[in-house]
Amino acid sequence: MLYPLISLPPQLSASLKEETDCHLQKIIRANITSRYACSSSHLVDFRLAIADKDVKEDSTLSDFRRLVPLTDYEAYRPWLAKFMERPCKLSEVENLLAPGLPSYLGVSSSTSGSAPKHLARDFGSSSGFALTAKLAKREGSLAGTTAGILSLCYRDVVDITSNYGEVVKRIPVCIGSTAIWRNSAGWSIETDNTRMASMSE
Repeated sequence: MLYPLISLPPQLSASLKEETDCHLQKIIRANITSRYACSSSHLVDFRLAIADKDVKEDSTLSDFRRLVPLTDYEAYRPWLAKFMERPCKLSEVENLLAPGLPSYLGVSSSTSGSAPKHLARDFGSSSGFALTAKLAKREGSLAGTTAGILSLCYRDVVDITSNYGEVVKRIPVCIGSTAIWRNSAGWSIETDNTRMASMSE
């Protein structure tokens, strides 16, 4: 019989804390120059506390934990809504929540009863999904015991345009598993028509 752990041994607990701190510090360093980090009202006190620090060198974890409040989706909704504007201007969304542009816009399942929520995601931030996809692809042991039903379609496409109206990037709006599986298969939006035509033949 297996019994769940109710607490971690001290060595494992310390290792987990160290790994968590390291990961959080990397997230802060990577995103500190985003427009959200530079202007969100939720981060005012944090920005003031680290104004004289070199975030790339100094640890800011204690300041972050002390000064950054817990937030819900409403804190990010106005920022993410910029991706849904038509046209979606590069000047409005580049470096918005993280450096550059997201790989895809994740969409929630609406199980909370509200309208779907959009989340700007990057494939690097979805490593858990990616690992699951790799393992499932590599391990044939699941065959015959598990039926994986996937949708590989997207709900929408956001065309990011320059000030001159030129499309500089196309970002799919889809559930996370769809984005990860499409990315692992090398399926881009631009090649969908060719792929579907070859399948119908």
